[in-house]
Formats: sequence, C-alpha cells, structure tokens
Amino acid sequence: MDSWYLLFCKSRQEARAQINLQNQGIEAFFPQLEKHQLVKGRRTFKKSVVFPNYLFVRLNAKTCNFAAVKNTRGISGFVSYGASYQLVPDLLNQRIKKSPTNARY
Repeated sequence: MDSWYLLFCKSRQEARAQINLQNQGIEAFFPQLEKHQLVKGRRTFKKSVVFPNYLFVRLNAKTCNFAAVKNTRGISGFVSYGASYQLVPDLLNQRIKKSPTNARY
C-alpha cells in the first residue's frame, strides 16, 4: 500500500528533487503560492514555496528502495522520528493538493 512521506530537501532544490524523483517513477510534489508584486510600477507574479525545503512523496514501503530515494540529487533525507520515517496522512495530503496553491495574493 502506498503512503505519503515527508522529505527534507537541500536549500532551494525542491524542484530539482521533484524532477529527479519523477524520473525514477516516484510521485512527488511541493505546494507553491503565486504572489502579486509591484516591481518598478509593473505587476509581476512570483511563485514561492509554501513549505521551504520540504517535499511530499508517495512510496510503497514493500517495494520502494528508500536508500535510492534518500540519495537522489537535491534531497537531504527523510524526516523521521526515531527510527521510523514520518508518514503524512492521506487526508492532509489531499487537502494540501486541493487548496488553491496557485492562488494569487
């Protein structure tokens, strides 16, 4: 059964880690917000990461090679408590995905 895990990424390398994980066939995402800014009188939109340095990944505990995920470029390691990796509840993950992550503020 697939579960969502929380990964800690290297500084500002969430997108790089996501691409590298997707190349391995692993579902990964990090929520972003698009902020409205005025720069020299022009309206611009800038994307910012909601949870900097964190990435959500969906893995199957029985078939996944956790060492390969941990050693992917851009990733520092799994968020863990003691010897077990931090699981993210499916309901929380669904709400994060459904939230207006590309909303303009």
